[in-house]
Amino acid sequence: REGRPDRAALRRMLEQGLRRLSGLTDARAALRGWVRPVDTVGLKVNCLAGRQMSTRVELVEELVALLAASGVPRQQAVVFDRSDADLRHGGYEVRVSGADYRVIGNDRGGFEEELAVMPSGASRLSRVATQQASVLINLPVLKDHGLAGVSGCLKNNFGLVHNPNKYHLHGCDPHVAEVNALPVVRQKQRLIICDALRVQVEGGPAFNPAHAVSHGALLLATDPVALDVIAWELLEGLRAKKKLPTLTADKRRPVHIAGAAKAGLGVGERARIELVQ
Repeated sequence: REGRPDRAALRRMLEQGLRRLSGLTDARAALRGWVRPVDTVGLKVNCLAGRQMSTRVELVEELVALLAASGVPRQQAVVFDRSDADLRHGGYEVRVSGADYRVIGNDRGGFEEELAVMPSGASRLSRVATQQASVLINLPVLKDHGLAGVSGCLKNNFGLVHNPNKYHLHGCDPHVAEVNALPVVRQKQRLIICDALRVQVEGGPAFNPAHAVSHGALLLATDPVALDVIAWELLEGLRAKKKLPTLTADKRRPVHIAGAAKAGLGVGERARIELVQ
């Protein structure tokens, strides 16, 4: 039903994606290649737009179950985003302890006192990312963005800093690249699973029902730039079907993706990216 994905189908999609990405025949073995049983896994979701355009709770549930099957206890997973309120609006129940996975907003988890200094700014980093999580899995939602053009996995890591509002000038470039170049991201981010079950093709990053398209896909990668290149391509295709202009024609070309490629964060040339469907 609309808004409630078929859990069995979602589990099959997730397992198939992990097998194809890893080249292994077992999704659990694939996860063990990225996450160890001793790891605490930070699951960075995106709940800015509310329940209808957030990382699906069902996707997180299936991923936590699959992590548990691969040897990572459920209580060693922690779902986090900007705030407790955002998480609740996205359909999550805030949990700070117990036998199940935790769900914590950065407003509760806190930020480091010491600033992380970047070439064009400085930020305090999420303590969930720096102190609790030993590895990160990025779980963005594919959305149009009024300033950045595309909100994908690179943009989702703005949720690791206390002041993302300062980083939206010039199409978020070079700020997206600088945040993703921080050691907490480069050293800990193991996997990206982009929720493209429903895509916001115009009017994002908020939920705009007139331009929300049911697409029914997950995008998986280990390269954040390559994933966002494909996400951009997918978004443009869905926009074309609705007779919307290209993001470039709309003066919202997602320059931050090329900026991240230039910074050495991944592959930005479409011809060098293998897309397995």
